[in-house]
Amino acid sequence: MRSSQQGLTTLALVVVVAVVIVVVSAMVLILVIPLKPVDVHEYREVPSQSGAENIDLNLVGNIGAIEVTFDDLEDKFLTLDVWVNGAINIFDDPGDYNLSFEYVFSGDTLDVDVNLEPTDLFKGIKFLVIKAEVVISDELNADLDVMTNTGSVNLTTNPHINITRMQLNTNTGSVEAYLDTGTTLWNDIEMSTNTGSVYLQWEDLVLTQDITVTLVTSTGSTDFRGRQTVALGYDLEVSSTTQTGSVSADIDISGDISAEIDWSLGTGDTEIHREIGFLKDGNHMESNNFPAEDNISISLHTSTGNVDIWAEWND
Repeated sequence: MRSSQQGLTTLALVVVVAVVIVVVSAMVLILVIPLKPVDVHEYREVPSQSGAENIDLNLVGNIGAIEVTFDDLEDKFLTLDVWVNGAINIFDDPGDYNLSFEYVFSGDTLDVDVNLEPTDLFKGIKFLVIKAEVVISDELNADLDVMTNTGSVNLTTNPHINITRMQLNTNTGSVEAYLDTGTTLWNDIEMSTNTGSVYLQWEDLVLTQDITVTLVTSTGSTDFRGRQTVALGYDLEVSSTTQTGSVSADIDISGDISAEIDWSLGTGDTEIHREIGFLKDGNHMESNNFPAEDNISISLHTSTGNVDIWAEWND
């Protein structure tokens, strides 16, 4: 019996040693195999067409960074550039980037569907950097639904862009939006990630109705900075939430615009970095003119992390 047990033990040790040798050999092979450069570029565009006033963009990326901007494109409504740069081992063939790009005009609306799905080779750890850049004509009212599984989403508007709807999302990575002066919001907007940071910055928004802005992450920070010196037209509500991470708000208002801030946290500290023209009472702050004609209501929450606030109102 004992001999049988010793035999089984010896066999198990042999198997373990063999597995270790195979794994180590594979790692060494990966490290010593020579690499070759990869430089892939894909380009798509949508030519302009009379009668179109709106764009409905639905963009899904599997991996990589996505940037959305606006510009005067003259004879185009949209351009898309996808770059893949880096290196793979010399025995592999990068093939083509699997890019699905479809568009159709329906009345006064341009519908664009983009799917950035890398081939199996691109999904591996191959020392590759993948980036997609979308440029939209600043003449169009934009409905934006942009997401990627792993990577970042970044949106930057020009002054006086109309955003009819905006939803930006990534599963793992950062989400950022910069709304320039006079950007008009027609509906609620949402920015979210599961693991990563969310950041929003705006300058003098214009609202067509009461609007809610939602910033959400499970693990990571949420941060926004808003400056409002002109009338909003309606009320703005900002909800910024994380489960594990910090939450920060930087609000700078003046004139007939007022703001209130409420926050809650489980484990962490609250720090008021700037308090000008605001009155604090417990976990609540409001500007000295609250409520006013146009109001900004801010709600901050973290379960584990700090709350940082900068608040200023000038008459």
